[in-house]
Amino acid sequence: MNRVAALFLVVCATPAAAFTIGSAFTEPCHERVTFEAARDAGLFDKTRVTAFRTDDQTWRKIANYLEGRLGISFADEFDRFLFVTLFIGVRFPDNEGFGFFDIMAIREVHLSPDNQEHHALRASYDDNDGGNAASVARTRAYILDRVRQAREAFLVDDKAERTGPAVFFLEFYGSVDVDVWMPLFHLGAALHALQDSFPHSYRSDDASVIWSVANYLEGIAPDFEEDRDGPQHSDFLDECQNAEVKPLYDAAVRASSDFLKATAKYLKDGDLKVVEAALDQWLRFEPGCGKAAGYCGSKWESLARRALTGGFLCQATPRGAPALSVALLGLACACTLWRRRRESV
Repeated sequence: MNRVAALFLVVCATPAAAFTIGSAFTEPCHERVTFEAARDAGLFDKTRVTAFRTDDQTWRKIANYLEGRLGISFADEFDRFLFVTLFIGVRFPDNEGFGFFDIMAIREVHLSPDNQEHHALRASYDDNDGGNAASVARTRAYILDRVRQAREAFLVDDKAERTGPAVFFLEFYGSVDVDVWMPLFHLGAALHALQDSFPHSYRSDDASVIWSVANYLEGIAPDFEEDRDGPQHSDFLDECQNAEVKPLYDAAVRASSDFLKATAKYLKDGDLKVVEAALDQWLRFEPGCGKAAGYCGSKWESLARRALTGGFLCQATPRGAPALSVALLGLACACTLWRRRRESV
């Protein structure tokens, strides 16, 4: 990536995402996928969960918010505590506790060249067809690393050490510190990447096989080349409430449920093979379906192209414009793109 492209990203980029995470302005796609999957899979042995502090009202406020936002109800206080932990973990890779309108901080989270696998996206060096396989492998490795961290937290002898602080941004409250059950927090972050792999790739029509992985970093840069860099990140595939996108949403629910069932078993017996088998089913890559092959006719390509992510206004910045004008245009760009590319999972 050349210096011009890098500068473009710093000034004009908007946060990358897949299914949106809930806010006062966005549809809670990740949360809905996660809730449906966890409800189907069942939660973990509650005897291993730290007795939470009943005098700590922070997580209860978050639970009340989520219940109202999602239109759901929790069976009991333990379920509330566990689901809140899982939701916070699922949200964390997209905002790391920053507010949705802290554009500079959020942009730094999403523009890091070292964590694109947190969102199942290509890195800048994942070029040509080989970049697809490398990207999928790195996403898989990241998920497995999070799963291992979950088990490490699960096996801690002192129950008090199985909980830890996390930062959570809650509308009208700001960023708050809240205690979470660390095994589920790590699994939530892993779930985020798995769920992102559905709108962040062109898959087979039944969504079971990955054919090509999207590129956010270079997809919004002026020197983007689809043959080399892969398909651009799509805004349209983020819209989980859209009827045409719902098959991807449904597949993400099934994948998340299989993953949670597998990780529940792994936490207890330490056999990682069951988790790897779940990933083999849902993160399976088959070569030969890149741009040169027309993405093998994937129906998701035509949907994705209805709204590709890009720095549209920023590309119109005039040469030699005064610094103040450029700054104002950059601000307008950020606002325009923010409306186009709603904050994600």
